[in-house]
Amino acid sequence: MDRKELIEANPILSLGKEIFDRTDGICVIGPGPGGIGVTVPQASKISLLLLFEPYPIYDAGSLPEGKSEIEVRVAGFGMGIKRELSEDAVKALMKEGQDPITRKIASAVLELSGESRKVTYEQYDEAFGALADWEMGQEDEALEPPALNGPSM
Repeated sequence: MDRKELIEANPILSLGKEIFDRTDGICVIGPGPGGIGVTVPQASKISLLLLFEPYPIYDAGSLPEGKSEIEVRVAGFGMGIKRELSEDAVKALMKEGQDPITRKIASAVLELSGESRKVTYEQYDEAFGALADWEMGQEDEALEPPALNGPSM
């Protein structure tokens, strides 16, 4: 399955594409030591996070009986603040006078936070694996030696 088909078939990857599109490429989902996360520029006053319930990395050993799905939702957090911003606080970050990056991310949070999605553990694992593979593929390309444009010795 190619990248486009995988993104369309996997709800987490599809949400990642929607985040990327709504933020004009400012925010990107990717793999990390704590699972799937979102990169956000440090210049922003808001951080866009994916919240998972139960959290697949930490709660996997203590899932309620019969629980087979993970709820995924988008939330906004203030930079340096360890709590979710209210809808009014997010709207305030969209007002004139805020920097364009903050306004763009706040707008995406507001648009995407109203809906939670259900995914299976298999879909989460598939998304994490695909994101890691794509990231490693990009790293491999970056590590290729530069082509020489003249005589070599």
